[in-house]
Amino acid sequence: MKKETIDRIRRFTEDRDWDQFHSPANLASLSVIREQSARAAEAVCEAAHLRKGDLFVVGCSSSEVIGDQIGTNSSIETAEAVFEGIYGTLQKRGIFLAVQCCEHLNRALIVEREACMKFDLEEVNVIPQPKAGGSFATTAYKGLQIRWRWNPCARRPLRAWMLDAP
Repeated sequence: MKKETIDRIRRFTEDRDWDQFHSPANLASLSVIREQSARAAEAVCEAAHLRKGDLFVVGCSSSEVIGDQIGTNSSIETAEAVFEGIYGTLQKRGIFLAVQCCEHLNRALIVEREACMKFDLEEVNVIPQPKAGGSFATTAYKGLQIRWRWNPCARRPLRAWMLDAP
């Protein structure tokens, strides 16, 4: 990522006084986690100039969100708060969410079927679980299923690419 882009993100967070949310008591609060997730998604969308129909890929450790080492304290409740914050923000913008599973599921992506078709992603047969795929991927799978009344699909990971923001 370009230094200019990083500086824009830093200014964006400073302008909104995000440091006020970083006390240990606030970090444990699910409502604060939800709010921070929404704000973070908004910041990334703005900094990356994402548009309707783009794909937003998230890899998330619920253990790390609550201050523990990755993979040591998986939390569905925390994952739900993060998912709700991010997904709500992306829905308003018409941006697709792709949630990356952990290495136990070969970093498969959980995406809406419409995104599968649009990006021509290869489908795989997995249903993530908190300790096999991760709490965030499990939450996304269930959340997309409930919201859309059809099964979300899991896809092979995308090949990573880096685009410099204009």
